[in-house]
Amino acid sequence: STTMTYDDNTLKEEKDGREIWELSSETMTVDTETKNVELTNLSGKFYDEDGREVSLTADHGTYENETKNIVIDSNVKVQTSDGAALTCDKLLWTEAETKLTADGNAYIKHEDMQATADKIESTNAFHHFKAMGHAHIVKGAGTK
Repeated sequence: STTMTYDDNTLKEEKDGREIWELSSETMTVDTETKNVELTNLSGKFYDEDGREVSLTADHGTYENETKNIVIDSNVKVQTSDGAALTCDKLLWTEAETKLTADGNAYIKHEDMQATADKIESTNAFHHFKAMGHAHIVKGAGTK
């Protein structure tokens, strides 16, 4: 299949006139048949309906056109507008559930709380989250 490459491009998803997410990348490669997109050196934002935001940077990610799912999978760093910081092996956006999952060596820190788990899931910009698999949550721990 054929690919087309764009420099400094932005992908956006809207629902009911509200922006759900946007991803900008240094290089974007689109498969002309599947319309799947590969992103290199990217930054992005996911917008929760209550106004919270999740901002991220990473070296690599993919967008699947059919499902509108996103996998961000290299050197992922995440900040939330609530002041939480996350790291993980992969950040997954599941469009059907409007869910973000920090997958693999997931770590979140917010004020005096920190948690590690195999997976940390949230549907509201990590304001509330579910930690799964070897989950370990510490409060009043200071800095890592």
